[in-house]
Amino acid sequence: MKILAKAKIEGPEAIGDAKIVTHDNGTHELQLSNFWVAPGAPDVRIVFSKDPKGNLQEKSIRFIAMMPDGNFNKSFLIDHLDDFDEMKTLIVYCKQFFAHFGHGTLQRL
Repeated sequence: MKILAKAKIEGPEAIGDAKIVTHDNGTHELQLSNFWVAPGAPDVRIVFSKDPKGNLQEKSIRFIAMMPDGNFNKSFLIDHLDDFDEMKTLIVYCKQFFAHFGHGTLQRL
């Protein structure tokens, strides 16, 4: 396993640590630890974003996974990393209300 990047997600409705890893078999994974997402919001997602400031814009994001709420540690497979060099942040948001929950800048390793 190789760690490609890390991010510290911070915001009013989501906080935690994130790692992007590549496994020896070539699969990619987002690993979240010490994570919290505010309960009650529908349709919460985590996405990659091309925006370096974590601004939420539909044209600059790429879906990774649906998010649970509450406290958790969880991993999600990432379907591809072809455009990973263009991605600057991870954003947690509610799609239904297009509400920003938190974000973190990707630090390449």
